[in-house]
Amino acid sequence: MLPLAMVAQTIKGKVTNSSGEGLPYMNIIEQGTSNGTTSDDAGEFSLNVISLPTTLVISSMGFETKKLKVSNTSY
Repeated sequence: MLPLAMVAQTIKGKVTNSSGEGLPYMNIIEQGTSNGTTSDDAGEFSLNVISLPTTLVISSMGFETKKLKVSNTSY
């Protein structure tokens, strides 16, 4: 039997503005959990989740909070 951490899936993505520029230091949280991460200088992030589909909540001061349903590990 594998521990749950061994079967987790990793979501990789990039937070961008309407011009396609990466947004650094955005908060990305798996909805309903405390599982989250922050985007890097280029707006890219990686987050381990137990199962898909899931909903990510993306937020930061000065930006509108967005919810994004994710059904595959890369988008």
